[in-house]
Amino acid sequence: MKKVLIATGGTGGHIFVGVAVANELKKCNIDVVLGTSGKCEDLDGLRYYCIHSRGLLGKDLIEQFLFPFSFILSLMESFWIIFKERPRAVLGTGGYASVAPALTGRFLLIPLFITEIDSIPGMATRFLSLFANRIYLSFGETVRWLPKRKTRVSGCPIRRLRVLESSIAKAELGLNPHIPLVFIFGGSGGARKINSLMVELISQIDNTQFLLATGRRDYNEVNERLKGYEKVKIYPFISDMGLVYSASDLVVARSGALTLAEIQKFKKPAILIPYPYATLQHQAKNAKILEKKGCVRVITEEELSPGKLKKEIEDIIKNAQIREDMSRLFPDVIDGAERIARDIALCLDT
Repeated sequence: MKKVLIATGGTGGHIFVGVAVANELKKCNIDVVLGTSGKCEDLDGLRYYCIHSRGLLGKDLIEQFLFPFSFILSLMESFWIIFKERPRAVLGTGGYASVAPALTGRFLLIPLFITEIDSIPGMATRFLSLFANRIYLSFGETVRWLPKRKTRVSGCPIRRLRVLESSIAKAELGLNPHIPLVFIFGGSGGARKINSLMVELISQIDNTQFLLATGRRDYNEVNERLKGYEKVKIYPFISDMGLVYSASDLVVARSGALTLAEIQKFKKPAILIPYPYATLQHQAKNAKILEKKGCVRVITEEELSPGKLKKEIEDIIKNAQIREDMSRLFPDVIDGAERIARDIALCLDT
């Protein structure tokens, strides 16, 4: 059986893109193994290897000094994985952790495919585009930064998520089906500033339920500070995102590309707070695309304050017509996982 090694970065966005494509490749009778530097959660039972790697941009002097040694280690691990698994192709989903497996594969004359889900390609994607056979994009405007002849606009690969009626999803979560729900999260690792603001605001917004995905770092603190609030559900990490999206009436989140694709899939009105230190400001540019369509509102980190966030939440959550209008303005999402998998399968058959 043909096999593909999927090399993912350490964040949820990169990992879940890899999982989404992996599940579609399996439908094409292609075996899949993952190489990742992230925490190996919610991988749908896929086999994986951990690759020890670290980034370079934005790091302190010690991290920069250690980078060459870490990269050499990741190359050695990649050689071992490829030697053991004998993949027919490597798919990189972005992030520094995908670089070593991708380069190793190309050195061994194994075809390289890469995905870029952000509107502005990261440094890893730009570098690997020099060696890639094909590059799959979520946004058409991303083409300008990459070799055009190699690119395909496939849409963003989205993992399999349950879709339920809102009232049924709320009941399954132990929430009141008749009260609006605000879902707050800062990506797979959480966002401390958003968590802190919501802890402050929850007591000030009435007739509203809240579900917070805090990330493991902040979970204990947030849980302690909100103890006794019946209208709040708090989780360190959510595996069943489809259930939570289905239940939600408003989402407050960062603006990573995968988050935006999932919000778009469920057509959920959102308040987006782009991560200000994202490489090349790609989160801000991602958010701007949907803001122009009127289906989300954007608050920059500089503008962010308790009063500003409270006003925006109340304006949307207390007005069903505004929520309906925002939902209607979402463009249909293109799920790229199947397209990418079929194209890779076709390339491996030729």
